[in-house]
Amino acid sequence: MQENITVGQWREKYKSLCRARNVDESNYAGFAYDAVWTYALALNNLVKENQSLLSDIHSNVSTR
Repeated sequence: MQENITVGQWREKYKSLCRARNVDESNYAGFAYDAVWTYALALNNLVKENQSLLSDIHSNVSTR
């Protein structure tokens, strides 16, 4: 994982946070976590390639 922890450690951390905030755990939390990291990685790679592509992120050039 990106945080240099195991999936099991992440799940325990997630459970603890849910308990502390008195909210139910979601079956989709892991998927959301992965999706956010995937999107962040894609944006990071885009910026490394050409920072100006962020100014019009919905353009065909940026999405390619």
